Amino acid sequence: MASRTSFTTLDILNSGLRKVGSPELSATDTTSISYTTAYGALKDAQFAIFGSNVFQYNTRTILMTGTDVNAADYDQVLPTASTSIDEKRSPVPSILSYMYNLPSDFNLLLHLRTKDGLYSVPYQFSGHSFGDASYTSGDTTDEDVHTESSIPRLFADHEEVQLTYSFVPNLLSLATSFVSHGYADDGANRMPDFLYDVVTTYIAQAICVQLTGSETRADALYQRYLKALSRARILEGRSSPVQDFISDSSSRLIDSHNRYGKI
Repeated sequence: MASRTSFTTLDILNSGLRKVGSPELSATDTTSISYTTAYGALKDAQFAIFGSNVFQYNTRTILMTGTDVNAADYDQVLPTASTSIDEKRSPVPSILSYMYNLPSDFNLLLHLRTKDGLYSVPYQFSGHSFGDASYTSGDTTDEDVHTESSIPRLFADHEEVQLTYSFVPNLLSLATSFVSHGYADDGANRMPDFLYDVVTTYIAQAICVQLTGSETRADALYQRYLKALSRARILEGRSSPVQDFISDSSSRLIDSHNRYGKI
């Protein structure tokens, strides 16, 4: 039985180079123009392809537990006068009382559901939050200064939620680990074949002019990349369900029917 192809970062770089007619790289080559050009194109490909496209490959679902920001023991004191922030520590809508830290690899929110996955959950993003930090001014150190953070927070009305989101996979290293959520992003090694063609064709069209000087070939490769990306979207759509599977345990209609008249 044929097994699934396993790719490495070097495989991707060499495939892109072959598409423009350049010699392949050796495993020890990290200084040649071909390597630096192709490697830079691969870095760009990560974000150009997976930053704005959603595939099963760059999607995951996690369970998150929120912090009750309305609890009596949660600190919501006002910032001190030494800062220019006039808001409370957590600019939380009164009806969305749980705050969640988003995963470090978070890109796009796709679904937010209850813990059992049956119902969608209303949510709101806040672009800023506040936390304690040590602040030194002259000879004085203030340990109780509140500083503004650019890390966005997610707010919802459930203590535990299922978050389905997209992320940008790391194609440059097989050792990247998202320790906070227990995931190891093996990037290139787990890439499906139909996306492999998209990534390598993107690299080829990006490096073509610099390595060959042919704008005509670069344009032809760019058109080939667009077709590969379109084909990948179609294949992804065919392999995904039109809607979530409905069963006795997941149907809202059946659940409402069974609970009708009960308190």
